Amino acid sequence: MAGAEEACLESRGRELALFNLGIDSKLRRCDLVVLRVRDVCHGGQVATRAIVMQHKTQRPVQFEITQATRDALQAWIKQAGLKPEDFLLPSRLHDSPHLGTRQHARILGHWVDELGLDRAEYGTHSMRRTKATLIYRRTKNLRAVQLLLGHSKIESTVRHLGIEVDAALESSEQTEIRSQSRRRARRATERRLYRACYTAANRRAPTRAGSVVARTASNAAWASG
Repeated sequence: MAGAEEACLESRGRELALFNLGIDSKLRRCDLVVLRVRDVCHGGQVATRAIVMQHKTQRPVQFEITQATRDALQAWIKQAGLKPEDFLLPSRLHDSPHLGTRQHARILGHWVDELGLDRAEYGTHSMRRTKATLIYRRTKNLRAVQLLLGHSKIESTVRHLGIEVDAALESSEQTEIRSQSRRRARRATERRLYRACYTAANRRAPTRAGSVVARTASNAAWASG
């Protein structure tokens, strides 16, 4: 009985680490299950960021590791007695050194069942999509999401998020417009300030010649601005 409880606790520790890291990393399951301890730890402590090479694209991708995920990973590494060269998510099957993609899918399926949800609507890719979707909804920044997901093409990001191309382009255009608007507003403010300074200086000018000189300088500055 004690052995069964210990195995259950060990399994839960691994699953908590798997869930949190899957959400934070936004990695494909084939990249997630082959992570080693050294990929996320430095000097015995879980790092705040990590970078790995993607199997599908052979391109590096960086991801953040939040505090909750760091705590779960640290507890799991200590509980399992893992070394830097060990796989972060070892398999309990003797013929597999790390958790397999099918095992990962089965574990996620059990989570979905426990929550009373439909397995047909949730899969391992749901974990990869979760945080990326939240980031996009908050920022509307497709390029940022593309980098976080490690996509080589923006079209892949659009399909991944399930948004229409027209909507994506509109969001990008609005982002650029807002940036231009801020620049125009800043220039307008600078001009108003310059006019106010010029007016005050001109009032204090002792001679008409001084006024002409100030006005000439103002016109030159206006033309250059």
